[in-house]
Amino acid sequence: MTLILLLLIPGVPIPGCNAAPSSTALPAIRFSYPAVEDPTVTLGKYQPILDAMAAAVGRPVSIVLRNTYGEIVQDLGRGDADVGILNAFSYVDIVSRAKLSPLVRRVQAGRDTYQSYLIVRENAGIKRYQDLRGKVIVFPDSRSTTGYLMPRLMLRRHHLEMSRDFARVLLVGSHESTALAVANGTAHAGAVASYIYERLDPAVQAKLDILDLSEPIPFGPIVARAALGDRLLERIRLFFVDLNRSPQGVSLLRDAGLSGFTVATDKDYVSIRELVRRLREAGP
Repeated sequence: MTLILLLLIPGVPIPGCNAAPSSTALPAIRFSYPAVEDPTVTLGKYQPILDAMAAAVGRPVSIVLRNTYGEIVQDLGRGDADVGILNAFSYVDIVSRAKLSPLVRRVQAGRDTYQSYLIVRENAGIKRYQDLRGKVIVFPDSRSTTGYLMPRLMLRRHHLEMSRDFARVLLVGSHESTALAVANGTAHAGAVASYIYERLDPAVQAKLDILDLSEPIPFGPIVARAALGDRLLERIRLFFVDLNRSPQGVSLLRDAGLSGFTVATDKDYVSIRELVRRLREAGP
């Protein structure tokens, strides 16, 4: 079930956020956001940032939490959202079909890239790729870059195919659920984003081993519909880029587990576009 939370934020300026006058007569900017964790956790981390965004750009913001990146793609494609955060896979998939501008991408722990971790249950006897044959493997979402696209490529490099070499392939909706499925023995192996793995409960992490990891890839961008206009797009971009330049912004970022945001361009995702092309040429 999709959780939709519409939060109309009047926007009270905070120091250091380059605030502009707010008007409730202006339509809300509709922000489609993935609840990759428990929705209340996601809101706790990111709603304060979007409160500050509303203050900075002088427009109310309505937040729509979605379960998957696929739903966010649909929102943006239909015009049901103005701004959204995508992973790299979803971005390269939709950008050719929708008039979207990449604005910024996340920086976490000082890095603007992350990796796919192929994980296995500790003491499961899985030491190499060939040990995965006939096992149950689990993924968060078929549109996840690190939870599906990259691990498919990693498996294929070792001559393993989803449709042929596994007893079952499970999709469980989130990276945390994927890690838990492997830790509790529901699956033998799975794939998660590196930043999700690094913040797992230590008791869960202790039950897991990392079989392999992918090359670094860029975090997906925050994108906006070009119809918002260049002036508003630039104000939104500057808000995110400037967040780590004030004590209040640094505090908001820290609470969300972020170091900041950096400007995103379409060229950042050339390598992901090539990976998608290779996968599609190779077939399902």
